Amino acid sequence: MLNDLSVGESGQGKPAFYPKIQRTSTEEKNLEVWPENNVLVVRETGFDIGGDYVTTLRIGFERPSSREPASKVTSFTGGFVKNSSLLEKVLNVEYVPLQGGNQAVQLDCAVLLPGLATK
Repeated sequence: MLNDLSVGESGQGKPAFYPKIQRTSTEEKNLEVWPENNVLVVRETGFDIGGDYVTTLRIGFERPSSREPASKVTSFTGGFVKNSSLLEKVLNVEYVPLQGGNQAVQLDCAVLLPGLATK
């Protein structure tokens, strides 16, 4: 969530905040994860007071040479779609990765976000 401010230091002398992480679980039966070659597809469905939603993420990874788990993300794309009964319209959000390491991004208040490592 980008609207919850916990001020921290960006390492660049500028105040910034880390967005809070939301979690979900396959145990709750609203999260599915499956592989497609070197991509993990993640789909979360749910509902709240405002309506039904689905979040879909595609996380590309570098396949390790041994039986070790993958640890390097190579690509990312994703989105969120909500059928809002409160606003009486469909809301769409596209998730776009940042390129490079941690960056301070100027919003109304800066947010410190991790990005994909450059090749």
